[in-house]
Amino acid sequence: MAVRESDRELADKLMNVLGFGAIHIYPHYGGLNAEPLATWLCSSRGLAEELRSLGLTETKTYDLTWPECICGFEADFLRGYWDGDGSFGTMRHGRTGIVYPIAQITGCSENFFGTLHGVLAKVSGSRSKLQRHARGYFQLFYGGNPACRIMGYLYKNAPESLRLNRKWALAQALIN
Repeated sequence: MAVRESDRELADKLMNVLGFGAIHIYPHYGGLNAEPLATWLCSSRGLAEELRSLGLTETKTYDLTWPECICGFEADFLRGYWDGDGSFGTMRHGRTGIVYPIAQITGCSENFFGTLHGVLAKVSGSRSKLQRHARGYFQLFYGGNPACRIMGYLYKNAPESLRLNRKWALAQALIN
């Protein structure tokens, strides 16, 4: 598990619940202002077998499927996924100079992203192109009002205990 160093308490909580492992801080080479990552490392055959028995495999990144029934918790599920693999920000239009909000999400499961593409089309009112990159990952990108509708859907009624406050605050700033 790797999270930003500022979100280290998440890695610490996981380590404390399971009762073993170690937290290491590694540099993150994702850009000029990239924050180091706090990574929880553990080595346990028992834990690995338990996770496999629950359906979590080494290839989960590629095999992820949309849950069969999330019964009214779709926004909560999506928010959790977005908090991990999505981002919000702004972009400046090249010709007009207008700054507008953006929302994007990345993942490796074609099956999962096919369904996510349809769900976000309903939420955003926009049919973004599902991009497949040469490195094997998929990306959905939304700008302007569709991005704001996604942020509103994900964070409108999100309790503090079920959101990543850093992304919630950014979404609030971009929506308002």
